[in-house]
Order: sequence, then C-alpha cells, then structure tokens
Amino acid sequence: MPATTIDIHTEEEWKAFYSRLIKETDWGPGSFAPALCSYENGPMIDYILVDSAPVEGGGYKMSARLLWYNEEVEYLPVFQKEFPGFTLDQMDDVHYCECKWYDATEAPYCY
Repeated sequence: MPATTIDIHTEEEWKAFYSRLIKETDWGPGSFAPALCSYENGPMIDYILVDSAPVEGGGYKMSARLLWYNEEVEYLPVFQKEFPGFTLDQMDDVHYCECKWYDATEAPYCY
C-alpha cells in the first residue's frame, strides 16, 4: 500500500516510520516491511504473505490487483494490529502484488 494510506506524506515522516519499521521487520511471511520496489510513485509498505527466496533464473515478472472484498475483511484485523484505527475503506488502497526478480537490485514498481 502507499505510505500515504497511513498519512505519511513527507520525506521526514517516511524516514521516521522507515527507521521504526526496518527495526521491527524480519522480512518473513506475516510481517510488514518497506516495499523493495522503486519509489517512483512514493514509498510503499508491504505486508509479506509469501517469500520464496532465493529465486533462480533471469529477468522478472510482476502483477498487481485490487483485493477482493472477502480479502479486505480477512486482512483488516492484521492491518489494524499494526496501524490502529485502520479502516475497511483504507483497505481499498491495499493491493495484492506479486513480484519476482533475480538480480538483487530494486524491484520494479507494480502497484
């Protein structure tokens, strides 16, 4: 989701949030983390469902879609635990993104 979803609008706000988040994340399934994609459209926050590293091969593939309503309802409590006051309306900003890349550089933007 975009950082703006949780009212992070300035670089200073992002840096403060990032420093807290980076200390708390373990980059494993079930954790929130700064998105590894490019910041061309602003900073993003990931909730990691699955991580299947290392990935072999070359190139990359990616896809993104809106969450289905039942997914929004299912994951709302997860987001509320991390971000108290998070609403079902804010879940509209949460997308299901799948990104696979191989060269250990910044992932492509797919949101």
